[in-house]
Formats: sequence, C-alpha cells, structure tokens
Amino acid sequence: MGDEDSVKKFLKDRKVLIVDSSSTVRSAIAHTIAGYGIPASQIATASDYMEAIETAKNFANQAAD
Repeated sequence: MGDEDSVKKFLKDRKVLIVDSSSTVRSAIAHTIAGYGIPASQIATASDYMEAIETAKNFANQAAD
C-alpha cells in the first residue's frame, strides 16, 4: 500500500479541522486534503483558537445528530 493510500485510509470517515491564521495556508491544506477524496463536509477551517473551538463543537453536534 502506497503512502497516498495510507493517508486516504486514515482520513476516511474522519472530520478534519484546519487552524491557521493565514487563509492561504488554510485553503491550501483543505485543497490537499480534498484531493485525497475527503468530502468538503468533513473539512472545516478556523483562523484562531476561539473559532476552532466553536467549529469543533459544531462537528461534535453533527456527529450526535
């Protein structure tokens, strides 16, 4: 199994939260992760820790529904 396959397997059915103050960096990382076949609904971004906390709570609430 190649590295790309390992990453796809690891990310499958996981939610990904990208936190960085740079919107360019957040976008680039999200694009890279999406390239592994991860749906946009499983990828979220935040620009700071407060936004990250709220986003993580929203992810948790979605999982509970």
